[in-house]
Amino acid sequence: MSQDREHEWGLDYGRLYDPKLNRFMSMFQYKMPLGRSWYPTASRLADGRVLVTGAFTDYSTGNCLGASCYNPQINIFDVRKFDAGKDPWSVLIDKEHGQPDINPGIREYTRVFVLPEPQIGPDGIARDVLLSGKAGRIWLLSTDENVPMKKRFYKPPNGQRDPNGCFWDPSGSSDQSTAVHLNTRGGELFIMGGCTSNRTTLQEIDIYNVKTDSWKKIDTGIRRGVPASILLPTGKVLILSGEDKEIDQNYFNESLDAPGDPRFPQIFDPETYELTTIDNRENIYRGYHNMAALMPEGSVMLGGGFNQFGDVGCENPNLRLFFPPYLNDLSNRPVLRYDQNWTTDKPLTFFPGQNAVKLLYNGSVSLHKTKGVALLAVQAFTHSYGQNHRYVQMTNIAERDIGDGMKEVTFDIPTVPRILVGHYHLFLLSSDGVPSIGKHTVI
Repeated sequence: MSQDREHEWGLDYGRLYDPKLNRFMSMFQYKMPLGRSWYPTASRLADGRVLVTGAFTDYSTGNCLGASCYNPQINIFDVRKFDAGKDPWSVLIDKEHGQPDINPGIREYTRVFVLPEPQIGPDGIARDVLLSGKAGRIWLLSTDENVPMKKRFYKPPNGQRDPNGCFWDPSGSSDQSTAVHLNTRGGELFIMGGCTSNRTTLQEIDIYNVKTDSWKKIDTGIRRGVPASILLPTGKVLILSGEDKEIDQNYFNESLDAPGDPRFPQIFDPETYELTTIDNRENIYRGYHNMAALMPEGSVMLGGGFNQFGDVGCENPNLRLFFPPYLNDLSNRPVLRYDQNWTTDKPLTFFPGQNAVKLLYNGSVSLHKTKGVALLAVQAFTHSYGQNHRYVQMTNIAERDIGDGMKEVTFDIPTVPRILVGHYHLFLLSSDGVPSIGKHTVI
């Protein structure tokens, strides 16, 4: 890795995984219309199709830099066409209609989020997807192939994140940031850090409200480039790791705290905008290539990351578990129970819009009135971004005692696009914010 003039090629085909046969199949017979794609983002859509961005055609420090390597196209993959023996690919956005604003940086992927409800533009067109890249510029996109291609994109007037003096790259106000989709907030976009040449932006959270086309800033006090952000069963956002290049990591070692040390986790509540810094840091610095993932029991696994501004190959070869404060006291943890309908070895299976779903649980406390039952989508986290990460609250939650220390909870499943078809973990959340162990659930 990282040899002089090394060339990293994008691929022009996709693969399908068959869980029944436990194998991958490369679709060489159906090449992607956008050609080679390196660092593509793949996002499931409300109707089951998958949106695939072009990102770069390839990358090499010696041969290909900047605009000449960007692939501005967007394709759609439709597995139903594939199952019918047809070419599953179609072009949603071609080169002529591509938008450079959504291009990723070399340390990130284009952020793509399916909105919980489509936004109707001034032209009357409903756009169902929000995209943002290195530039920090919000674009809305219609995935309806009946809409003319030249009208599929919409640029909200106030959708530019404040660059606030990104001296090295004025067009990189979100470069090396992390982002989360706040589904319960009408599709708000959470962006933290980035713009690494500016000390202020590097420690800011910026929340974009897609409905009002406006921004809100929150100062975190900790500067983070390429951080990690993970949605928790409480609906809050955990912020971890990241780089602050003003900190000498060799001096502030395992036993010393640096001012504004990014090893301290923080938890952000999108409902109240309250930010809590956990006074218990990790002993390892994790920069570029760090990862994080929510575990079923509610802890968060983190690993990798450059350990002293190194290059590729200098990542930490270790994993750690972080235990959020809600795991400090598990005496009131709800425990999901199983009956003849649901067993421990099979996932729960529900459908969008399904009403009066019933589950049994043990617990000495009641469930949270609005967050008592929630689904967290299984994600693929890399480069500060969890593709397809999504937190969905169930609605009309009601519970009743049925005796012998057991309770029954009844709830409704939201409709598409608030919820998307796919794999999730279902969590029960007690009234004092303690989650159950997550259960694999298929929508």
